[in-house]
Amino acid sequence: MGQASEDLAANTGAAEGVNKDRRGTAKALTLRLFLLRHGETEWNQTGRFQGVTDIPLGQTGRQQATALAHSLRGERLSAVYASPLCRALETAQLLAAPHGLEVETCLELREMDLGELEGASREMFVTQFASLAARWRECAWTVQMPGGESLPLLQERVWGAIERIVARHKTGSVAVVAHSFANAVALCKAAGLDLSHYREFRQSPSAKNLIELSNGIYRVVLVNDTSHLSHDAPDAGPAVGR
Repeated sequence: MGQASEDLAANTGAAEGVNKDRRGTAKALTLRLFLLRHGETEWNQTGRFQGVTDIPLGQTGRQQATALAHSLRGERLSAVYASPLCRALETAQLLAAPHGLEVETCLELREMDLGELEGASREMFVTQFASLAARWRECAWTVQMPGGESLPLLQERVWGAIERIVARHKTGSVAVVAHSFANAVALCKAAGLDLSHYREFRQSPSAKNLIELSNGIYRVVLVNDTSHLSHDAPDAGPAVGR
């Protein structure tokens, strides 16, 4: 592609991200992407590594997901995306229902594949996988899980999904329901930080994060917000999407 064509492509892309007010002044369009973690599962409560194992929400998790959905009832969501793992999908369905939306699942949003560590307890990790556990504490972003993934591989596939989502939505608000590691590596990318910072984006069950995109620039506005989990949160309804 020649220089003139490159300039045209750049200008065309920029034009797609702006709007004009009544005076003809260009205004940047902003996309608000709510990146959410699913509610709590029984394995979360007992400290077992879930990874891609398909564990459903527990009763507490459904209450958390309902409270999360309630906190976003005032947002004009145009779409809800989710990992196909049932703990994320059920959370997303509870979120999407008040908006009259169907959840679109995306395989790339699933949690990190932990390989041989799927289902292991934290105690088993530090005793039976002592060397791996030591390297994980020291430099997790360099560790390949035996039979599973690494943080860089996880980030590559999750961020690819995020990029496809934002390409479909130039403005407005969308919600994406995923997982702890998946969200943390995506937030690193959005913040322009390398994966050595992933622990700064710790994700509690039903955590709410907000990323804004304007003129091609990502800005992390909110991280790990759980203010919706209060004594006034609504009770969970029947289980959805089991």
